[in-house]
Amino acid sequence: MPVDSQEYKLYIFDEVYGGQLLVVLGRAWLESLPTDTMYGIPLGEGNVRVSINVPKLKKAALPIPTCEATIVDDAVNGFVAWPKTLVELDTSMNKASRGPSTFLTQQLAENKAKKRLEIKRSTLELNSMHQGNQIEVPIPYTIMGFEMPVFLSFDDIYEFINLQEISANCILVYMRYLEELCRINGQAEKFVFVSPTLISLVRIDTEDAGMRERANSLISFLRDAPKGQLYLVPHNRGRHWVLGVIDP
Repeated sequence: MPVDSQEYKLYIFDEVYGGQLLVVLGRAWLESLPTDTMYGIPLGEGNVRVSINVPKLKKAALPIPTCEATIVDDAVNGFVAWPKTLVELDTSMNKASRGPSTFLTQQLAENKAKKRLEIKRSTLELNSMHQGNQIEVPIPYTIMGFEMPVFLSFDDIYEFINLQEISANCILVYMRYLEELCRINGQAEKFVFVSPTLISLVRIDTEDAGMRERANSLISFLRDAPKGQLYLVPHNRGRHWVLGVIDP
């Protein structure tokens, strides 16, 4: 593998601040192939080989952990895989002044302020809701292969906030959030989200045609599933939600 003499900034996506956070100064091999291996494991699509030289946030979680390294400090002076979308060429002129720092970039600070405003706005909206009110959340095509609106009622939101039993609509909205995080981190191609309504309360031995139809829908859905993707299937067994992970 060719040696890259350029230094790179390595980021993670921090959902608290709603943006990318600089955690490492190191080197990267952008010519890495998905079939190249790190400790016997393929890098995978969209990932590159990097070396950890100067940690900026030692306790930050690695985006692609290994059995030996889960945080940045574990991998100092070593090599790990990193999402290519979170690698940026370091064009800093004054490299002598570098050292560990938790300084947030202006973009992150702006994202943090925006996040606070969104929380305040959401709080005001919830406080103004009454029985019978609904909030519409669009579910885009990229999540389950078709577009659909989800309507959260006052009861849905109240149950979610108070850690009570939640509806399939709450699960769908959370899936939308997870898909967005996967897309930002360059991992959208690794996961497929299956609507919880597809197999909810399925019993293969039931005579109920609707339940059989949901079971058959899941079978048909997975029959032509390509390899290399994991299918996340939320399923309610009647008292609580279970997340099934299917590798076809």
